[in-house]
Amino acid sequence: MAPIAALSDAESPLIGVGSVGLLQLAETGDPAARKTYIVQLVAPPAAEQLVLMRRTASKAGASGAPRLRFDKSNAAVIAYTAQLQEQQGRVLARAGGNVDKLYSYLYGLNGFAARMTPAQANKLEHLPEVRAVWEDEIRPLATNFSANFLELFDSENGLRSVEGLDGDGIVIA
Repeated sequence: MAPIAALSDAESPLIGVGSVGLLQLAETGDPAARKTYIVQLVAPPAAEQLVLMRRTASKAGASGAPRLRFDKSNAAVIAYTAQLQEQQGRVLARAGGNVDKLYSYLYGLNGFAARMTPAQANKLEHLPEVRAVWEDEIRPLATNFSANFLELFDSENGLRSVEGLDGDGIVIA
């Protein structure tokens, strides 16, 4: 195979990547352009923390306690989510200026969505309290036939076949 410098644009081994001069990098975006990123922190989200607290309590001898549903208005959950919000604020402040927090995730994921530059996202990604950082992206719908395939609307065996069942309290993951 010929060295890259010896190849013409038509013979470029970089299929799908245009070339200017010798090479053009695939990522040619503006490094100052702000994008939306999701930042996941290491500390567990509220739902996971509640499970961990219940396991600890049951090991300490509180067996036979009734199984409780996750309740966002529970005092322990409120206190813990306040801690998570403070931690998220501290992490976000370390990104530097001109960062807009868009959303805070507290219950199923501990993290936040924010508009920032790729350099700021890279900086956060290397903090010890950060588990992962990824760019938010729009993904096309893969299917819209799942409800029919799963027969959720079947009048005899489907989700709504049992009288009074409207889906409240059901999680499909």
